[in-house]
Amino acid sequence: MRFVLFFAVAAVVAPQLVSAAALVVEATGTSNPYVVQLPANSSVTARVSYRGEFPVTGAEFRLAGVPQGWLVSAIPNPAANIVIGSPVDDTGVNISFSTCNDQVNSYGLVDVWLFDLNIIAMTLVNEVSIYPEARNPPLNASFDCGLAVSCAANGYQPECVGTAGICINPVGGCGVPVEAPTWSVVKSLFR
Repeated sequence: MRFVLFFAVAAVVAPQLVSAAALVVEATGTSNPYVVQLPANSSVTARVSYRGEFPVTGAEFRLAGVPQGWLVSAIPNPAANIVIGSPVDDTGVNISFSTCNDQVNSYGLVDVWLFDLNIIAMTLVNEVSIYPEARNPPLNASFDCGLAVSCAANGYQPECVGTAGICINPVGGCGVPVEAPTWSVVKSLFR
């Protein structure tokens, strides 16, 4: 009986990945925001955003894939009222806003700017994928994922979301800098 009860409890607290929501890193001012050529001693600006179906009041994540020796500075959205940590360190960041963000973009999705990034390539490195992933460690061990805090009608709820990143200096392809149930789910965010 205890064995069955344990699994019933685990099923209740296990986080669910929200199907059409993601933390997204995109280069700004480039013709393709997801694939960038970045020679040594040059820089690119990028933006980390939440994009999805539900309004949010915050997020928790860290950026992975930054090559050793590259410099990345992260500037939070000035509307954020709490920023704990940094998305570019080994631990990650929690960012929150005092209001529920529900601004909808031209694709009909809630689109919330979290951070601007300045990425400086000190050396040439090929096949770089920079993408959001779970904070290390997560503040809530039940949510070991990139997450957004929903502020929908049912109250404030942490929700695991997918992630999508940028590919810098692809030669044969950076791999897919995406953490989601399927790539098609994340692609649906940009239609």
